[in-house]
Amino acid sequence: MLYVGAIGDRAFLRPDQVTRMTDAQAKRTDDESRVAWAAASLRKGGDIPGRWYAVNTREPIRDETLREGLVRIGAAIVRAGLATTSAAPRYALDHHSCRAGCSTGARQANPRQSAGREVFGLPFRNRRS
Repeated sequence: MLYVGAIGDRAFLRPDQVTRMTDAQAKRTDDESRVAWAAASLRKGGDIPGRWYAVNTREPIRDETLREGLVRIGAAIVRAGLATTSAAPRYALDHHSCRAGCSTGARQANPRQSAGREVFGLPFRNRRS
């Protein structure tokens, strides 16, 4: 969710996108690469060498990690108004939970350098600010 900027209601992620991540892609941390991957990861098909998960493993991500995990404890939200059968992205980190202490990427790893900056268009604050 952090990689695609799925925080609050600005962007959303679908479980299938998680299955398409690779080590090579995770190393590309610039905004342009992340935005391009987020769009490309919504397209169907294609062999993805080095993918982290098998093709049809979205159900455990959706059911166990998202619905019964992050959504249940209030750390993630579900996009309203989508049909149950919709393939549109529907999950995002809760904006308030994220502001309470999540770090959004390697470039913001140093809290002293990140305080007061915007991350995905949201003000970034470390726990001490």
